[in-house]
Amino acid sequence: MVDEVWERINAEIKKKKLSKAEVARRCGFDRKNLYGNNNIGIVYFSLICKVLKVSSDYLLFGEGHGENDK
Repeated sequence: MVDEVWERINAEIKKKKLSKAEVARRCGFDRKNLYGNNNIGIVYFSLICKVLKVSSDYLLFGEGHGENDK
């Protein structure tokens, strides 16, 4: 499941033409948190959702269409 979440996060970053460094900067944490398929804390996860403008359900379960599915 973690790999699938990271696949969706990475796809959204690419879709929005952002770098991982830029997403991390906007989230307020170090970019190393976006490399590798590590577990991340709920606070970081919620910041990623906010910055990428996608729902948590989309990133966690692939449900909905991401950006407009809040």
